[in-house]
Amino acid sequence: MTVLCDTSVVLWSLLSPERLGPETHKRLLQKETDAFVSVLSLWEIAIKHRIGKLAINKDQVLQGLHDAAFTLVDFTPAHLDSFNSVALKHRDPFDHGLCSVSRSVGVPLLTSDEQILMSAENTLDARL
Repeated sequence: MTVLCDTSVVLWSLLSPERLGPETHKRLLQKETDAFVSVLSLWEIAIKHRIGKLAINKDQVLQGLHDAAFTLVDFTPAHLDSFNSVALKHRDPFDHGLCSVSRSVGVPLLTSDEQILMSAENTLDARL
């Protein structure tokens, strides 16, 4: 199975895997799972690090992603085609971007965000 991990899932995987649901944790450890991470999540992490909300820095994240065999996915102009049609109830640009990437790439977005789970198609609940 292939999944696109949202930013929280990335951080939980690297820093506190106990926050992931048991099914999600098991899924991410399986060799058959291709776990994608959008470069948008790296931007979000870098911003949170810069303003002091996260202690982990870009290099630590990149090393963790490499160690966990996650695959980075670029944000390309093709992903913008579905960006305006993402119908989330909140205005977080990173969430809209991740939903757009998920839709464009054709893989489910693995998230714990209740608003995304309720309003976006093709999602998986990371709390399970």
